[in-house]
Amino acid sequence: MNLDNSSATPLRPLPPSRPIKEEGSAKKPSKWLIYAIIAISFIGFLDASYLTINHYRGTNVGCSLTGGCEKVLTSEYALIFNIPVALIGALFYLTVFILALIYTDLKKPLIIKILAVITALAFLSTLRFVYIQLFVLKSICQYCMLSAITSTLLFILSLLAWRKTAK
Repeated sequence: MNLDNSSATPLRPLPPSRPIKEEGSAKKPSKWLIYAIIAISFIGFLDASYLTINHYRGTNVGCSLTGGCEKVLTSEYALIFNIPVALIGALFYLTVFILALIYTDLKKPLIIKILAVITALAFLSTLRFVYIQLFVLKSICQYCMLSAITSTLLFILSLLAWRKTAK
């Protein structure tokens, strides 16, 4: 048996290996994104809660900028199955707020995915309600438009956060 390796081909070094991704090691969104989601959802919650409280009290909200709040808020489109749209909005914003707070503690990518889905649904609803204000009722509610802006921002921020976790 010949143990002389002088004629054998030299060993080549192995290519550098990529680190194995462990579960839970997904990239995390920037803190500012999550804090922005928390702040904006809180603003949306305050806005929608104000409208909900006034709905159940039967009081006018006083639309100082646009003058169309009462027409919008008392229209047939302000209720879904006899539930004020503002109450549904308040529950949406509260859900987003709580999920974002939970994410700051647990850092689970699933929470970001859930945020992306529910904010997408809210954004689609926002498009519908803005269309109704502009082209059906031909009146604008400033509080409703604030809600449209906050839900749109939440949708964009949630997509950015989801994109970061998907990388």
